[in-house]
Amino acid sequence: MAESVHPATSTLKVGQLALVTGLAVTLVMVLIYQFGPRQQLVLKPRGPASLQTITEAESDTVRQGTSVGQERAKGWPLLSLDTVLKHDPFALPPLFLPAATISERNPAREQEQIVKAVEQNKLLQLEQRAKLLQNLQQQGVEMVLINNKTRVAMVGSRTVQVGDVLDGFVITEIHNNGVVVEESAVSTD
Repeated sequence: MAESVHPATSTLKVGQLALVTGLAVTLVMVLIYQFGPRQQLVLKPRGPASLQTITEAESDTVRQGTSVGQERAKGWPLLSLDTVLKHDPFALPPLFLPAATISERNPAREQEQIVKAVEQNKLLQLEQRAKLLQNLQQQGVEMVLINNKTRVAMVGSRTVQVGDVLDGFVITEIHNNGVVVEESAVSTD
């Protein structure tokens, strides 16, 4: 009978041995890094913080720009409550504020700019309408079907009847020779 080898009793191959060795070295390095000797940074406290209040006389001194308690050369300056409340930490610095103020506005110039913008908008809309109409003309009428009661045309790949809106134009008539459209009063944009 042939002998069977149990997996637990088989020998390790070279690749497996190298892998186990590499993992063991990595584990030892991690343990040394985590628990080994290292320099510690020691931060010493300055001392207990004390709450100081400012009297009215000291508050006037702070407003004038001199600091109260010259012995406190280091640390935050003492400010009065009024000064702190007047400061807006979210305000833009003066460098970022717009140059023009409300008093420097020119209403006539603003009105002129508005009129120009409206005219440019109208010209842009006319150009868009012209492009849409040209696109409809390029698509052309593929087919016209006229019965006793209905008139149907196929413009490009769309089927339309009288009264339908096609790219912002209303179909007003359908004839044997083509389709008549007018500009729609209501925009379909």
